[in-house]
Amino acid sequence: MMNRQADLSRTLSVLVDNIREGRRALGLSQEQLAERAGLSANYVSKIEIGLKVPSLSTTIRLARALGMEVSDILADRDSKWMDEAQALAHTLRSLPDSEAEFFLRHFRTLLGHVRGLFKHRSNRAGP
Repeated sequence: MMNRQADLSRTLSVLVDNIREGRRALGLSQEQLAERAGLSANYVSKIEIGLKVPSLSTTIRLARALGMEVSDILADRDSKWMDEAQALAHTLRSLPDSEAEFFLRHFRTLLGHVRGLFKHRSNRAGP
């Protein structure tokens, strides 16, 4: 019984974190996300602080408002991305220093462009 409660608690924590992080990544306020999802800002706030548990239909609406799939909004990104990061680190360690430095320099440049693109898109995005 304790494992199920711990699993549920972790899933809810991941859901809340992904909603908040998705909203912030798009540069949206809680009010803007609420408007996009057809919810009240107060309800979105309560979801983000863990006072309310969204229904499946609300989770779908939030995912769509964030431009995400429901599976992504429920995904434990810490473990998923850590696996990817570890695999990338392993690959980089296998490269000669000059190639690893080349890759990292261009990766950082690309990351800056992607962040700028998302910031630009969130500034233009409407409900």
